[in-house]
Amino acid sequence: MNLAPSHALLADPEEVRRARIRRELLQELPGVEVVEAGDPDAVIWTLERRPVDLAIVSHPMPPDPALPLLLKKRWPEHVLLLYAPVEGEHALAEALATAGDAYFLDAGTALPGLRAGLRLALARTRAATRLAVIVLYDIVASAVTVALQILGPEERIRPGFVWVPLAIRDAYGTASLASIITMTPGTLSVDLSRDRRHLLVHALHVDDPAELIVSIKSRYEEPLMAIFEGEQR
Repeated sequence: MNLAPSHALLADPEEVRRARIRRELLQELPGVEVVEAGDPDAVIWTLERRPVDLAIVSHPMPPDPALPLLLKKRWPEHVLLLYAPVEGEHALAEALATAGDAYFLDAGTALPGLRAGLRLALARTRAATRLAVIVLYDIVASAVTVALQILGPEERIRPGFVWVPLAIRDAYGTASLASIITMTPGTLSVDLSRDRRHLLVHALHVDDPAELIVSIKSRYEEPLMAIFEGEQR
């Protein structure tokens, strides 16, 4: 699946910087259609009326420093790439924690950071797409499996608890993992260790605890790490 963006919005109050980053963006993504906006109102107007799958937004953008959060809430399907001058690193990190998919610092030339930020943002988008497909499939398949187990001989069911070691450290990622496990028929997240390094899972049927652990980590935890921590496995 090709998830490279074809329509980009470049938002920055400074026209000269917009022109430079536009040139660098076209070097990295030849053929992408770029629309520019110089203030928050123009950003929202463009997103409401134009097809956009990548928004590259300077932060903070006066007079609305909360713009990234608003964009992510209203258009969560868009890849949101934030950037700022080096001196704006702290504000940028705060915005990224609540809204952005990735970010880069603009120190006179944005191209190296732009390339890295695009790679990270698109990798997160691919991981989210992959995870959504996996979860949807697992919910349907597990529902059928659980129904057959319940209707079959009771003695064949081997329920059990399994401690799953966690590599993910992001709190939102861990919460998402626990929710996905609970949402999937046949498994339930029961407890999280105090050091947040192990998740206790109850399964309706456990043939091989090691196999269950590998399945949870490869199918759910690894994509979540790519989404929340930017790590590809």
